[in-house]
Amino acid sequence: MPVKLKRHQLRRYFVLPGSLLILNAVEDLLIVKLQQWVLDPFLLTAAIMMLFLIGFSIVGFLIAPVLEVVIEKSYAQGKVWSGHLGGWIILAGLCGGLYWIYYKIYIDGASTLVRLIEAQI
Repeated sequence: MPVKLKRHQLRRYFVLPGSLLILNAVEDLLIVKLQQWVLDPFLLTAAIMMLFLIGFSIVGFLIAPVLEVVIEKSYAQGKVWSGHLGGWIILAGLCGGLYWIYYKIYIDGASTLVRLIEAQI
């Protein structure tokens, strides 16, 4: 019997944790840049606190709703391709991408990912 996910379950188990993980990853990358720009430790701490306050607001009002639409549409498209297994494969792929980002940040260092992004820009 296939496991079916309802909309509120997708939101609870994938959207909110995914949004917070994305926020944390982006802030890790921005902190690396802030440490290069702001040399005073008191100003750096204040800038990081403001970064988190602004980041939580952006996640709550912008990222989470967009991520919810992306996950729901991807899950639905995966179900169209190959049933519920396709939906789960899509969710596993999204989680795998987020895992790769965290692997690069915490194993190779956030600065290596910042350099990779800067090289693309």
